[in-house]
Parts: sequence; structure tokens; C-alpha cells
Amino acid sequence: MTPAGRAVPPRGASVDWAPKFTSDIDCLRAGGGDVIPSFGGYAADHAGTEIADSCTDVGAIAMAFQNLVLSYGVSRIDLDVEDRSLSDSAGIDRRNKAIRLTEDWAASIGRPLQLPSTLSTTPATPIPAA
Repeated sequence: MTPAGRAVPPRGASVDWAPKFTSDIDCLRAGGGDVIPSFGGYAADHAGTEIADSCTDVGAIAMAFQNLVLSYGVSRIDLDVEDRSLSDSAGIDRRNKAIRLTEDWAASIGRPLQLPSTLSTTPATPIPAA
């Protein structure tokens, strides 16, 4: 995850980010901005620390997404899927299932939430089939 420009490779899913970034986010929002936290990215995908590649518990991944939403009051989380994560079929399946659980959770509490995926655009990188 890379809010506020800091890299935090999530090896596990029970992470509480609030103490680390709340003041940065509050300052940004006070100036009229907002945040879209991101999981993944080239470094995490290449190192195998992307959350769906490194955590095998779908429920724990979904809980990490939910914790992030509640901790920071965000309505969007970017899932930046690149490099090795594009060919990790087990990680792709876990990520998709965790997205579904998180979307269902958000809908059940009436919370607007978007979980878009940013995919690599390099011609050498194959795009996985849905």
C-alpha cells in the first residue's frame, strides 16, 4: 500500500494503518483534497508482497480492505496489479473473491465503495483472462 507516498509491503492482512497516515490524510482533506489508497504496484507485485499474492486467506484480505475503508473513511481503493501478479492465478482468484466480499459488505452497510483495478499496460505483459 502506498498512501502518502510511502511503501508498506503487506505480507499479512491484519494491518492497522490509521496511526501511520491519519494526520497526512486529514491535512490533505483540510486543503480540499482526498486520497485513494492503493494495494500493489510494481514493487509489491515483483517482490511477491502484493496482498492477494502473499496472503492466502480471502476473508483476511477482505478484512484488510474493510479496515482501510473504516480507518480512513475512503470510498475507493485502487488495486494496482502488475508484473508477477498478472500471472498468479491463485492470487487473482483470491483478489477477486476478496473484492466481492468487500463490495457485499459495503452494500450491506450502505457505504459507497469502488475497488478498481489498475492493470499494467506494457506490451510485454500478458493480461490475464477474466
